[in-house]
Amino acid sequence: FDTWSANRDRRYERGRATAHVSREMVGYAELDEYGTWETHPTYGALWYPTTVAADWAPYRDGYWTTVGAWGLTWVDSAPWGYAPSHYGRWVRVGWRWAWCPGAFAARPHWAPALVGWYGGAGWARTGTAGAPLYGWVPLGWGDAYRPWWRGCSHECWSRYNHGFAVDVRVRPHGPPSRYTNMEIPGATTAVTGATLAGRKPVVDHRRDVGDSDVGSRKLPAETGAVVEDVLGTGIALVGSRDRRDDAGVGGAILRVDHTAAGVWTVDEPVGW
Repeated sequence: FDTWSANRDRRYERGRATAHVSREMVGYAELDEYGTWETHPTYGALWYPTTVAADWAPYRDGYWTTVGAWGLTWVDSAPWGYAPSHYGRWVRVGWRWAWCPGAFAARPHWAPALVGWYGGAGWARTGTAGAPLYGWVPLGWGDAYRPWWRGCSHECWSRYNHGFAVDVRVRPHGPPSRYTNMEIPGATTAVTGATLAGRKPVVDHRRDVGDSDVGSRKLPAETGAVVEDVLGTGIALVGSRDRRDDAGVGGAILRVDHTAAGVWTVDEPVGW
């Protein structure tokens, strides 16, 4: 264990990630191993994953679960997927997706998933037997993250959105009419409520939605409304039953470390 620990510490110390993100950001160390960094005149620091599938988009290879009061929480399948799923924004540069951590924050604020939701009741496709679809796109540059739990103060709101070209002085009371990445072909991922509720792998159960259909048929939805809508269909959302539950440890399981036999936890959301 001592040898493994020393090797891990050396890997953390020589990485480039800490020039762009805080060591307080959970999952930062994997970024150097699985991607490359560059600086963009508009977005600042950008990180590109080295290898992804041709039809890959952020928040596609993984599954949804529910974690306490945080609600719908994304669990990514990639060994590098933790930090880019719970911090920052995603932008498209040329033909590639790039993760943007935003302005440096000594204590970055974790989110269950930084996506914009669409669909729900009234948005169905052939082959779904009339079941509504729930779609999402990764939040992009200029998109505000709107914490849906109660008690998120204006300071809480500002911390989530500062550094991403969001006017933090104005806090919207509802979702926008469109999200930035909705304009990117293939950026939207959609599934039925059964997939959302059952913690099924999204990449194996996603529904094909044409980009024109995405723009004309689906409407933005609140995260809380998506949860309530799924519950309202009679589908019981599967709770988070991971190693944490079997061990009886408190807190919310979010990630099993890919480099060690460790488990990360997070406190319940607060208003700050």
